[in-house]
Amino acid sequence: MKKTLKMGLIGFVLGAAVAVGSATLGSEETVAAPCCSLCDDWAENCMIHQNCNGNPTCVAKCESDEVLCWERCNYSC
Repeated sequence: MKKTLKMGLIGFVLGAAVAVGSATLGSEETVAAPCCSLCDDWAENCMIHQNCNGNPTCVAKCESDEVLCWERCNYSC
């Protein structure tokens, strides 16, 4: 009886581990690429929303974000 109960418990634990593993396998979230048409105004919109007011660090960050947009954007939309 104890042996059966022990084997059942081990089976249950292994089954649960496999279920959790397979449910999360390959579920890494990917961020959808923006349409390239949005990259045109990316830096300008960033500077307005971030209130850069000519701050070189802020402007550089917005321009860097625009470059990243162009590097990963989707040309088909």
